[in-house]
Amino acid sequence: MKAPFIFFIIFFSTLVFVGFSQCNTPKKAMKITKTITLQERNATQVYYQHWVAGVQGGGSGVNLVISKKVLDNIKPIKIYFRNKTALVEEKQFDYVARYKGTVNQINDYNMSANPKEEYGNTAAKNTENFPFQLQENEAIISYLQNNTTKYLKLTNITEKEMLAYPSAPPQNR
Repeated sequence: MKAPFIFFIIFFSTLVFVGFSQCNTPKKAMKITKTITLQERNATQVYYQHWVAGVQGGGSGVNLVISKKVLDNIKPIKIYFRNKTALVEEKQFDYVARYKGTVNQINDYNMSANPKEEYGNTAAKNTENFPFQLQENEAIISYLQNNTTKYLKLTNITEKEMLAYPSAPPQNR
């Protein structure tokens, strides 16, 4: 009877030790290799702009636009901005990162005293593990150079006036 109990204690102790030892494992270093401080003359080349849809539930967000001229042959993979990460969309002259907002969204949640009726609700996204501390007008760009991920910091990004998209035109029936 003692052997299974001792085995259980050793197994459980090992499991707890391994679990807690992973907490102190250092994260992969995300070291910023270059910083570009934008000047007033770059205001039209790098900017962010809030937008909101003109229809109920149409959404909102922020678009970050970076001219290819500013990046000088760097092709971004991800852009970290305002505690969010976005993949990059390549345009003819620019790169655009789109960050969805929470304003003007339709939240289709089932709220009930019966937890089974709430099945299918999505949980809020956690931003605790954001790897950088940034100001409101700063962004980090990840890119590959010689098969190594590098990070470029943009500071002093200009904010453009908000885009309020008009409501949808009336439907002719």
